[in-house]
Amino acid sequence: SGFTSLLDTTTGNLSGTGARINRDKANRYSAYFSARKIIAEDVAKLPLHVYRDLPPGDARLPEFQRERGGRMRATDSPWYGLLHRSPAARFPSYRWRELMQAHIIDAGNCYAVKNRDGTGQVRELQPLMADRVTPWMDDNGDRMWMYDHSRVGTIPLRLDDVFHVPGLGYDGIVGYSLLTVMRDAIMRQDTQRRSI
Repeated sequence: SGFTSLLDTTTGNLSGTGARINRDKANRYSAYFSARKIIAEDVAKLPLHVYRDLPPGDARLPEFQRERGGRMRATDSPWYGLLHRSPAARFPSYRWRELMQAHIIDAGNCYAVKNRDGTGQVRELQPLMADRVTPWMDDNGDRMWMYDHSRVGTIPLRLDDVFHVPGLGYDGIVGYSLLTVMRDAIMRQDTQRRSI
């Protein structure tokens, strides 16, 4: 569950050896850190396109797609400009995407809060620490996110106010933390290193 993955990455999950492993400890191991860095950098280099869905019959679609509808690149979308220039203060697009991918590797998900202007337009996607976000259901049965802010405490966030990309997972809500999946291999490396 989301609560379990939150605990796993902050306090560390027990490995088969009984030792705790968390993100900071795993990053001390060259194999984990290097693989994470290479994957995050390579994903950040990939082209990032924003698409617009088009209804059946739209003349902008190629003839073979007109009957069923399709999509086209939406370079005029506000999301296109936001994601291609600087999604958040201090983060050019490449660095923001690299960070988001690193969060997916470590915690199984990446999250960013959608900061809006006075008209409701999203102007910034401020990254959230993925290991501090927990899925939640309110009294009406509506899904939301709870963010454990280090200085303010727990902040409830509506689904619409959070940009979320889950990694591989089977509940349809959150992805698996690769850090948790790999904890036994990381701890074996630690044990071998200590025995030398």
